[in-house]
Amino acid sequence: MFHDLLAAHRRATLALVLAAGAALTVTGCAAGEPTESTAEVVEPDASVTEEGDEASEGESGEASMPDDFPQDLFLPDGELVSAVGSDGSWVIVRTIQLVDQARVAVESNVTSYGFTIDEHVDDGEYSSWTISNDKYDVLVDLRPGSPVTVTYVVDVR
Repeated sequence: MFHDLLAAHRRATLALVLAAGAALTVTGCAAGEPTESTAEVVEPDASVTEEGDEASEGESGEASMPDDFPQDLFLPDGELVSAVGSDGSWVIVRTIQLVDQARVAVESNVTSYGFTIDEHVDDGEYSSWTISNDKYDVLVDLRPGSPVTVTYVVDVR
């Protein structure tokens, strides 16, 4: 079970790195002037972050939830930082004000949507849960800070 959690955490971390890299590419956060080795300037497509992965962006250029994200999964209120999804898998990153918001969200999914807590790791600073029901496997990764960052990795079973 711990190895499944570790693999899911690695998958979430990889997805975050890819999403962050795509966001930097989309917003043009390259420093300095173009060099002589620049052969062509290509405008990136903001709707694609990795082969087949759809990044949702609202009218103001801010992240928005993917249209096909499950409605029967409770997420805590907070600022949406990133939302990427494709083919029954999604990675949602939000910032929240309190660590307890994430814990309450996990408990709400257990009581309201039939999830079970398969694994919980809490070392006093970092917390992570794997929860599942008959439809979804979900990794909830909580990183304390100001604000707190909560990442959801959701996969259709």
